[in-house]
Amino acid sequence: MATRKARDESYLERKAGKYRVVVAVPRSLHKALGTKLKRELHTDSLSLANKLKWGVVRDFKQRIEDAKAGKAHDSLTREALSIAALGSIASDP
Repeated sequence: MATRKARDESYLERKAGKYRVVVAVPRSLHKALGTKLKRELHTDSLSLANKLKWGVVRDFKQRIEDAKAGKAHDSLTREALSIAALGSIASDP
């Protein structure tokens, strides 16, 4: 039987058989960021999605904190760093 950790779907949503990360945005920031931040993980494996999601969740929460503080962010730089982090996690055994 799968462990509780392996079945954890917090911050995850399935769309077209693939997982994506979804983080809700506080109502006060909806105009700046939308209602939810989402990013595809391009995997149908729940265990891999659970490994990959934490870097994305951390990035999204930082974006929310930056928006609360009124800091501008370079979305292309943030996206590139997040993709690089996902690549390094995916290549770890």
